[in-house]
Amino acid sequence: MSAEPVAGSRAALARVSAAGALVFVALLVAQNIIRAAEPGFDATSSSVTNYFLEHRAAVLVPLCLFPLGMASLLVFVAGLRALARAGRARFWTDLGMLAVLVIAALFAIVNIAEIAIAVVVRETPSSQSVTALWAVHGAAFGLNLAAIAIALVALSRAARSIDVVPGWIPALALAGGACLFAAAVGTVSIAEGGPMLYVGLVGFMVWALFLVVCGIGLWRRVAAAPVPGLDLAGPHSMNTVIHAAFRRDLRRFDAALDAFPAGSHTRAEELHRAWRHYAEQLHQHHEGEEEIFFPALARVADVTELLADLEGEHAAMLTALGGAEAAMEALYAEPTTERTTAARAALGHFADVLAAHLAHEERDFEPLAERHAGTAQMRQAEREIRERHRRDSGAFFAWLLDGAAPEDVAALRRLVPPPALRAATLLGGRSYRATVAGVWHR
Repeated sequence: MSAEPVAGSRAALARVSAAGALVFVALLVAQNIIRAAEPGFDATSSSVTNYFLEHRAAVLVPLCLFPLGMASLLVFVAGLRALARAGRARFWTDLGMLAVLVIAALFAIVNIAEIAIAVVVRETPSSQSVTALWAVHGAAFGLNLAAIAIALVALSRAARSIDVVPGWIPALALAGGACLFAAAVGTVSIAEGGPMLYVGLVGFMVWALFLVVCGIGLWRRVAAAPVPGLDLAGPHSMNTVIHAAFRRDLRRFDAALDAFPAGSHTRAEELHRAWRHYAEQLHQHHEGEEEIFFPALARVADVTELLADLEGEHAAMLTALGGAEAAMEALYAEPTTERTTAARAALGHFADVLAAHLAHEERDFEPLAERHAGTAQMRQAEREIRERHRRDSGAFFAWLLDGAAPEDVAALRRLVPPPALRAATLLGGRSYRATVAGVWHR
């Protein structure tokens, strides 16, 4: 089977999972609005009986929505579990799935109690039976807060591990989970109408917020393209976006050298400045692979032969790069027609060597890296790479975006939250725009 159908099916899975989360929250809000006038857990049997008799629509509509809500929640968690297939991400999604099954069971008890009351009050109302059923309703609700707490903490960590929620979500989820669990411990207080219900309400709001943020994150950042750490096959990882920038700039150099005005020291200085930036980006990229990503992958997969081949290609690439650098230095020193021709030939040779290496890496290394992306080793490698680019992230992203193809721009905006990308390039990208971008846009 080709990669495209697999990528498409998993993109569809991400969309379905996102829709499940958002539909569940919408139904949750709707049910709570409809139930706004429902008696408290400490209400008398007469108050409960009167409410169920006089507000029959407000009772029945949420009960009818319950199956759809549970189905939506299960679809969300099952989709998230399928997308996070390895390492800690899988552990957290498994734990979250178990917690959601408990949520479904306990909320079923809550709804069964309400259904029973709705039937009893229309037949032969008994204060004892209504009181007992209402107490069961409150107790199941209270105990369910513990299951929600576990689901909130586990699923927030799973979502973070595949980069579909921001870093502050797991911390907020931990606080919200603590509120929910504390309220669940005080279930008797909740059933008696005590204040622990309000402690649980704080955590319940965090639960709803997480579902919304995760649903949006899945839809916007996953559905159409892969994300580091997420098991979605596809042609647009951060690595391939960087590769596209390397190929793009080599085409720019070739065109600029083809049109080089003989004897122009100004143009030679511009191209020399752009070349130094290009070479620096190339060195950083491949040093990061050899020092961080290759060793990380070797710890989780049998890639000895592949990495030996790739490192051999790196050596050949550096040799060709050295020839190109020498030719560009010579052109900078003396911008003659002969040296322009020599520089163009040297860059052409380097472009051929680099193109073969990038194609090999994308064909054989990328799928393995994606397959093991959820492991602790590869996650740590991603963090180390991000730390290396922290200072120059603005210039780095500005370079990637400058003249990028629409599909690469779209991929980068999915891989990096658009507000963060805009802020980084606006502030940190000034140096790139001032020193390099003008070389190509004149």
